[in-house]
Amino acid sequence: MIYYAVYYSAKNSKRVKNYAGEDKIDYICQAMNDIGEDVILISNAKTTQRKFARSESIQLSEHTKLLYFSSLPQINMLIHVLDVLWGYIQLCIYVFLHVKKNDTVLVYHSLGYRGLWGFLRRIKNFNYVLEVEELFQAFQASTSGYKKKERKVFKYPDAYLFSNALLEEEINTLNKPSVIINGIYRRNAVENKTKGEKIKVVYAGSLEKQKGVDYVIASARYLHEKYEVHIIGFGTNKDIARVNMLIEKTKGVGSQVTYDGIYKGKEYLKYLQSCDIGICIQDEGDEFNKYEYPSKIFSYLSNGLQVVANDLIQLRKSDIFPYLHIASSQKPKEVALAIESCSDNILNSYEILKILDEKFKEQIKSIIRR
Repeated sequence: MIYYAVYYSAKNSKRVKNYAGEDKIDYICQAMNDIGEDVILISNAKTTQRKFARSESIQLSEHTKLLYFSSLPQINMLIHVLDVLWGYIQLCIYVFLHVKKNDTVLVYHSLGYRGLWGFLRRIKNFNYVLEVEELFQAFQASTSGYKKKERKVFKYPDAYLFSNALLEEEINTLNKPSVIINGIYRRNAVENKTKGEKIKVVYAGSLEKQKGVDYVIASARYLHEKYEVHIIGFGTNKDIARVNMLIEKTKGVGSQVTYDGIYKGKEYLKYLQSCDIGICIQDEGDEFNKYEYPSKIFSYLSNGLQVVANDLIQLRKSDIFPYLHIASSQKPKEVALAIESCSDNILNSYEILKILDEKFKEQIKSIIRR
């Protein structure tokens, strides 16, 4: 049995959602199911309501079950603090009663747990695997004691699941068993993808300057007019105003650029599938970007797009690097050259994802099975 300790909320539930991580959690569960493992998601997600939420068990699929602990009403800060403590107490009781020596517990790294899982591991002697998606201390200055002591938490696990190779190098100093999963290696069904008159290049994601959208817009000056560049994503009013101002400056030179707003759910997938090339250009000097793997790359691949990215160290140290069209730098002219190179070497994105999916399923066996 695999127990997966996460902050997870099912669709339409009245629990706090983990928007950034739930799609990847779903994929990891499916991968473990595919290799013959049953999974119980242990969720400490709190209620969003002003009334008591009972503990609940939901069958998500044939081999995956979701368990919510009960949660106190969200009335004020004191009740919230008590609710957090109550969640930890329920977690400890559940582990003592249900988790056996030969079981594996995969824990999604959260600062809230601190040394709790290390304590439970010593008592119950289960196989403890820690999933690390980001290193908080690397990019969050804080006077909080447990953030400064974050690295102490990393000595307790028997094995690790990392989102990129840089985290593995930074954390796994004792060379314990580990697996790297950069994103979601799963394709989406494509609905009648048709070839347009122009080649559509899309940037999807945050409009913050350090995320690279400015470089993408500037690269349009160097592209042939057979290309059109589309920006979709979210940001503050200030971010949107900056993007529109940069777009205005490109008019009449190179390819057309438009900001098309925000797309979500099925409309987002449909929009991506109408494009030909997805682009991911990030600020190479930004410390946060260094430890965060750009998940939009797999959003592009899963919808059948060619992918252009700049030469980031976390990409260079990943399995996906040989399948990307790499710009030698984030300079707009180099980005444009990488976009144009897609026509010379069209890659089968679905075949790429299939290879990575099969490799991950084989690798994860080594850390979840004793």
